[in-house]
Amino acid sequence: MNAQKDTLLPLSYNPVLTGVSNTTHANERVFSISNDTIELPFIEDFSALGPYPDTSKWMPVSNSVFVNRTYGRNPPTLGVATFDGLKSNGYPYKPLVNSGASNADTLTSKFIRLDSITFPPVAITPADSVYFSFQYQPKGFGHTPLSTHTLLLDFYNPTTQSWSTVLTLTRTGVSAKDSVFTRVMIPIKDANYFKKQFQFRFRNKNTACGSVNHWHIDNIYLGKDRGKTDTSSADLAYVYQAQTLLEKYTSIPYNQYTGATQMANNSYLTIRNNDRFATNFTGFLRATDNVGTTVLYDTTGSDNAQPFATNGYVSNPDIIDFMNSTVSSDISNFSYNNGNPLSDSITYFVKHFMRTSAGDRIKANDTVVFEQKFHNYFSYDDGTAELAWGLQGTFGAEAAVQFSMANLDTLRAVDIFFNPVSNITSISTLTFGLRVWNDGGGVPGSYLYDDNNSTTRNPTYLPWGNNVFVRYYLNYPLIMNAGTFYVGMKQDDQQILNVGFDQNTNTQTKLFYNTSGTWTNSSYKGSLMIRPVFGDSLWAATGVKNINEKPQSAFVYPNPAANEIKVFVNNAKDEIINIEIIDAMGKTILRKNNCSTSSISVAELEAGFYFTRIYSNNILISTNKLIISK
Repeated sequence: MNAQKDTLLPLSYNPVLTGVSNTTHANERVFSISNDTIELPFIEDFSALGPYPDTSKWMPVSNSVFVNRTYGRNPPTLGVATFDGLKSNGYPYKPLVNSGASNADTLTSKFIRLDSITFPPVAITPADSVYFSFQYQPKGFGHTPLSTHTLLLDFYNPTTQSWSTVLTLTRTGVSAKDSVFTRVMIPIKDANYFKKQFQFRFRNKNTACGSVNHWHIDNIYLGKDRGKTDTSSADLAYVYQAQTLLEKYTSIPYNQYTGATQMANNSYLTIRNNDRFATNFTGFLRATDNVGTTVLYDTTGSDNAQPFATNGYVSNPDIIDFMNSTVSSDISNFSYNNGNPLSDSITYFVKHFMRTSAGDRIKANDTVVFEQKFHNYFSYDDGTAELAWGLQGTFGAEAAVQFSMANLDTLRAVDIFFNPVSNITSISTLTFGLRVWNDGGGVPGSYLYDDNNSTTRNPTYLPWGNNVFVRYYLNYPLIMNAGTFYVGMKQDDQQILNVGFDQNTNTQTKLFYNTSGTWTNSSYKGSLMIRPVFGDSLWAATGVKNINEKPQSAFVYPNPAANEIKVFVNNAKDEIINIEIIDAMGKTILRKNNCSTSSISVAELEAGFYFTRIYSNNILISTNKLIISK
């Protein structure tokens, strides 16, 4: 059996943040007290969509903190605030420095009135039992902090106009756990804090060289009339993102969807009752297609969620019906497109939500949405990398991911998300080859396709965009029969290639590596971000960058266009030229036949990005991006 050769590494950049433009933040204390003061209670669970903290609660300096739904492991509610070594633009504070500990992220509250509540008018004093509480976790689904990589909590004293550190957390502490969140309760008794300008802030110290040394916080609560045993919250919450309703994949090619047999038996929605008492709720599901038509709206019925403190997470894996209630027959029998095969690309939006009592403190964590894509690729991942996976120290090491398809189809390309790394110049000179295998009894068998040094491919590390995949085309289309196959790569160096690794979906049993002649399952739970691309088209979905493209034999012009376009075909001789225009969701919105000599009106199209498919005698000869500008 192989000794472990695969490994996980932190990301050097944050691909979610690097595509977001940011302005230089002003000094954190230059604000209007009257306009930036909030009153008790202060409650924050980071369930609002990020990637930055809520500007109604946090100073702009806080934008260096990453609000997300993927790094927290067993969180108390949906969403966490993650502290790492990256600035607000997703780039490292100190590139190429991987030792020591220095100041990195800061999360600073707006001004908080600790002197009184305006309505009804009530003065606040140290006798009112004011407590500050929060929950924290080192590592989670991210990278491990060392003993010198600390998380600190500071209070701002309006009387002395100075910050004081009230708590320093280390992972080596007795209470710090990587897999659960630990609660902290701090009484505020010093009379000097009870002014209009009270503030608190979290900050971390680490190597500041990337998405490293993670700390995550959740469930911040600053309020009065509390005690040290006040550790519950009247809040029923989802804790993870919604998952695919397909049995195996987060996405499959539309022409590989066969109906009900591919639907999952379980949805694995996980909720948590943070109260001391059982809480009644009613669950719902709404599914809509990409033009907003509702294809399913139904309820899973009502039930009581027992307190997390005594019963743990509510996570019964019945399809949609996570409480074991009487599930609606509409939901239990739900299939996309009424269980019929699909004839075109489409995205469905699956929304899960709970109806809870008026006492449910935070409503934002009662809804989760999943985008079910049927485009032209298979995927296991959710589109977001927490870490990177690779093979170390072996020339010619191979990695393969197992897939299966229902119908004969044509493999044309492979999409790969390479973890952006700091030394792009040297790493990008490495080479690798694409490979496709048939099934060898549960492991990769013989080659169906092998670059075999006929193509020199370089890993492309893109330090920008939102988890951008790179599309690598096969040297020739590969017609494949229905059944199990494997797609992957052979590295031509012993240096790790750093492929994105999603830890929120687990297909460990589908990921294999070979470093000494024997195929072995990956050592880690998660999904490698490699996606095989099928069909008769080469168009790239949003978030995919084309590379190694073949020369196009046709194109449209002008591009960008406003009112009309024309088609140019190189060396056309009596061909019948047809064109299709596809929107960003993959839907064909315009077809034009015999179009080689006429103008095509695009005046009715909205401004944005589109794709064109040009056919000669019904054979696809070109796919291009088209920009419509108004």
